Amino acid sequence: MHDWQPFLGLPLWNWLFVFPSVFAFYCLFYRDAARCFLSPIWKPLDRVYQISGIIAASFMVLILLLIVGQMVARWSGMVFPGGTEFAGYAMACTSFFALAYTLNHGAHIRVSIFLNMNNFLRFWLDAFAMLIAAIIATYFCLLYTS
Repeated sequence: MHDWQPFLGLPLWNWLFVFPSVFAFYCLFYRDAARCFLSPIWKPLDRVYQISGIIAASFMVLILLLIVGQMVARWSGMVFPGGTEFAGYAMACTSFFALAYTLNHGAHIRVSIFLNMNNFLRFWLDAFAMLIAAIIATYFCLLYTS
């Protein structure tokens, strides 16, 4: 149970909470310096998001083909074993791969309602979401290592 505790000489909660929080506060107070530092990283990440969107679309097509295959098998009196499970896995893959792409393009409907109100609210909601994610990651890390 203590596989990750001494990761690179530090406990896991340092890597999951302390360092990202320090980096977030640095980005909060030194926006221009952080923007210069992070701008070379954004273009490759946009490519990764684009590729994950393509993979998500491919899994959506796979869901369609699996459902059509199940329909054809049922009409012809044959059995399509595992079709429902495969469609479920494809749906999980679709939602996982589509998350970054849709958030990057502002396509999450419920999220964009709040984020498009104004820039001030967008900034603080984003910061609050990152804080909650860091707290949850730290909680699970401490739960796992104890």
